[in-house]
Amino acid sequence: GYVAQTVANFNTYNTEAAINLPIGDSFAIRVAGMARESDGYINDVNTGSEINTVDEQGLRISAEVRPADYLTSLFVVDFAQTDNGGSGAFALPGSIGGAAQQARDHYNTASGVPQHSDVDIFSAANTTTWDISENISLRNIFGYRELQNNTLEDTDGSDALRITIQRITEHQQFSNEFQILGDA
Repeated sequence: GYVAQTVANFNTYNTEAAINLPIGDSFAIRVAGMARESDGYINDVNTGSEINTVDEQGLRISAEVRPADYLTSLFVVDFAQTDNGGSGAFALPGSIGGAAQQARDHYNTASGVPQHSDVDIFSAANTTTWDISENISLRNIFGYRELQNNTLEDTDGSDALRITIQRITEHQQFSNEFQILGDA
């Protein structure tokens, strides 16, 4: 296994870790995770909040089972979550709010919208392979994925709320694939 840590400006912390756990000859587990955090460097002068903050986590657990030399089954479950602060936009010169934006520096905007990008992902998969002879294998690949997304952005960078976009997505997907593999 391993552990890695990165520290940077804006209170940025990136952490990754993984461990492999073989349990006998026929079973193994791997657990891996990550976390990222960072303060935003753009301030919304209307809401007083930081934009473009980062808060993300992920976890994956894998288990491989080999009950016999000819049979292997790999289970993988993973989860990822982001709760980020959106992406700041700036009013352009000549647009609504453009003159006020020019009076501010490039670390401040006047959106007035509580920008965010929140995403949750869950997935589970199984790949089972049965070698029925030296030349023929049967394989089944099953998967399930779930996604939830809620993003709110102010794309004009002004407090006029002319081009505010919110996207809400919920998605579920099942898949199954059966393969017959052979060598000639």
